[in-house]
Amino acid sequence: VITSNTTSMPEIAADAALVVNPFDVNAISNAMNQVVNSEELRKQLISKGKKRAKEFTWQRTADLLWQSTENALK
Repeated sequence: VITSNTTSMPEIAADAALVVNPFDVNAISNAMNQVVNSEELRKQLISKGKKRAKEFTWQRTADLLWQSTENALK
């Protein structure tokens, strides 16, 4: 994944993506070249991405929402 360094994207992607300025064409191009030309980088990003994706489940979201609701009612 190549993603923006703005909004919540860096927090969501963590180290499982290349993070670039979305307004910098050269940065986007360089990131694309890195992904295309480095098999090792691709493997690392794929592995980290799969691990990162496991952190975003509906059950975890529901649990966090419930905790927030309980905290608000205290």
